[in-house]
Parts: sequence; C-alpha cells; structure tokens
Amino acid sequence: MKFFYAAFICIVLLVASQFSFSQCLTAPASGTCSGGNGAIANNTNINPGNTYWYSASGGTIANVNLNGGTLRICGSLTITNINYNSGSIFIENGASLTINAGMNMNGNSSIINRGSLTINGNVALQNINNVLWNDFTTSILTINGTVAVNSATSIIINRGTFKATSLIIQGGGTALCMQDFSTTNLVNLANNTLNSIIYSGTGSPACLGITGSAQLNTNVTLSNKIFVCMAVGATKTGPGTFGGAVVTMNCTSCNVALPLNITGFTATNNGNNIKLTWASGKITGSEFFNAEESDDGINFHSIEVVNSELNQSVYTAIDNNINNNIQYYRIKETDQSGKSIYSNIIIVKTGFDQNLSIYPNPVTNNNQVTILFTSTKTENASLSLMDISGKLIETKNIALITGKNKTGWNLKNIPSGIYILKIQSTTQGNFYNRISVVND
Repeated sequence: MKFFYAAFICIVLLVASQFSFSQCLTAPASGTCSGGNGAIANNTNINPGNTYWYSASGGTIANVNLNGGTLRICGSLTITNINYNSGSIFIENGASLTINAGMNMNGNSSIINRGSLTINGNVALQNINNVLWNDFTTSILTINGTVAVNSATSIIINRGTFKATSLIIQGGGTALCMQDFSTTNLVNLANNTLNSIIYSGTGSPACLGITGSAQLNTNVTLSNKIFVCMAVGATKTGPGTFGGAVVTMNCTSCNVALPLNITGFTATNNGNNIKLTWASGKITGSEFFNAEESDDGINFHSIEVVNSELNQSVYTAIDNNINNNIQYYRIKETDQSGKSIYSNIIIVKTGFDQNLSIYPNPVTNNNQVTILFTSTKTENASLSLMDISGKLIETKNIALITGKNKTGWNLKNIPSGIYILKIQSTTQGNFYNRISVVND
C-alpha cells in the first residue's frame, strides 16, 4: 500500500511539473546588491546558501563556479568564463552582464534577466528544471551562438527582446514561452518537439523572427497570438509547420509582422483636464495617433494628433476643453499604409455638472461673476479658481445650504484666459466648470 501511495505522489508531482510549464512562470523577486557574501571577485565559488553580487561599472572577472548559490548583478560586469552547475544569476533592471564564453545550465539553474544579458557562445539547457527568464518588456537577451533546450523541464521565458544565432528544441516539452509584444529574433530554428513554443499573454501578440532557416520536424505552436516574420531569403524545411501562428513571408522585421494593437488605454480626470494614456506594440516611427473625444459616444472629433517615435511604446494626450459632465474618448492608430484601428471607448465623468453655473461667462477682467450651485447638504466647502494648467489662483471658504446657493467673486487682476472654477465638498465630491476671462 505504501508503495502505491508513493508511486501516486510521484506521478502527481511529475504531472504538476509538466503542467506548470504550460504558462509563463513568474520570476523570483528583485533584490539589492549588498550584504550576503560580498562582491564577487576572480576565482569565486558560489556554493549553496551563498549570495555574491556586483554593483560597480565596467568590471571584468574570471573563473566563476556557480554551484547552487546566487549571483546578483546591479552594475555592468564581464565574466570571461563560468562553470554553471546550478544556482541563480540575477541581472537587475538597468544592469548588464556579458559572458564571453559558452556555458551549460546543468540542472536546477535559473537566469533572471531584467536588464541586458549577452552571452558570446553556445548555451545548453540540459538535465532538469532550468529556466532562462528575459523578464521585463525592456529586457534584452542576446546569445551569439546556439541555444539548445535539451530537457522537457527546461524553458526560456521571453517578455522582452531575445536574440540568438540558432535555437534547437529537442527536449520534449515547452521550450519557449512568449508574452505580450515580446520578440524572439533568430537566424535559424530547429524544432523537434510538438508545440514547443507557447503564448501566455493578455491578448497582445508576440513575434518570432527568422532570417535564415526553419527546420521544422514537427509543428511549432497552437497559438494564433504568435506572429512569425520570415525574412527575405529565409527558408522552411521539414514536415512540420508553424501550426496556429500567423506567418508573414518576405518580412523585414517583427514590426511589420505584428498587427496594429492599442493597449493599456486609460483616461485620468485631473479636474481641469483629462489625460489620455495608451500603448502600442507595433511602432516603426511612421504611425500616428488621433486622440478623439465625443459628447454623445457616437460622433467623435480629434483633439490631438500624436506622432509615433521609434522605440517608444507609451503615449499621452491632454484634453483641455471639458464642457460636459460625461465625455467619451477613444484612440485611432493609423500606419504608413493608411490602415487604421480604434481602441475601446472610455467614458469619463468630468464633474462639470449643471449644478454649478457661472454668469456672465465670458466675463471681462476686473469684474464680478455670480456663481450658482445646487447642494444636497448644508456644509462648509471651498471655492477655488485655477488656470488651465491646474495652478491655483485663488481660494476661499463658502457656506452651503441645502438647495440653491448663490455667491459672487470679483476677478480683480485676473489676466485674460481660460480658468477652472472648482467647488470642493467633503461629502458631495468635487464640481467643476469653465470660465473665460477676456480683456476690457
């Protein structure tokens, strides 16, 4: 009975181990380069329980033996040769590590790259449980050599830009997991494992670029969120296919293969304006965006045109013309061919409520305006005047009664321009309206 129970547990653990690689695993947390066993130097043995680090800039060390401990890089370092038996290497955000030698990840080994990692030589993920994370969207992993994934429990997880001369997949499991907008650029691909490349993102595609040859002895992926860019002159051999992937032939770069895609669209109400923020995963520098507004959610007009910039993915626009309590926003992206897509529509409650009105409006400077406000409670509130940038010009306290309220404000020495009037109530919230001041 004990034998069967033990066998059952082993089977469960084995299945769980295989299943865990069906998604991109979460990398271990970041850390600091301090404490532990101190800064790494030449001829260092990093054994289980050891933590060494490097935080300087531009150094070179030799003869690193990683035997189960941790090496953390927070500066820029070159290692001339490394013996990697097991353990972890962290390259933190903004840091860089160059390894001028090939290496084998020999089991229970992990590299977490959040900055820049360059390996000038061949890399093999062999034996069990090796994970190579390219962990941030800004992370760059460059392997000037052949990468071989030789075990079913070893995997490369790419969330940024991964470049290699060749990738050989022959381990029998998931070898490469790609997330939103990640790019994997290869000269050559040899795939010997069915559906070895998976997508694990939120809906925005990833790209696999090949400039040399793709030897496909079996199908590569089930996902239609992986876009393949086969460069001019690239060849495909073998009985397999790219599976569910979307393939673009004679493709110049992953920017061409990836579809237009607007993500992360948000609108922030700053009281005196609405700030729009969005991201695009396909940028060549020739696209442009129209930030559009509508008062009814049907008829939109452009409030700002934003040109794309190469290597920039996040963009903003400001709407300074708030006139309604409810306003609608969307982003239109147009590429160099004239193809356009739209984002989802965002509804913003501006606070410009009919409960707050001003007259006369416009008003000549050095004159008084009358402010009408309908309150649901009797309480004290503040009345503020701000310019269009949000800079406070004047403020005063007012006493509100339940129902209609009327107060005056002398705009003495107020320059001509557009201003925002704000009533701030602790129980009812904030209310805004716009006032235009003109010269006498």
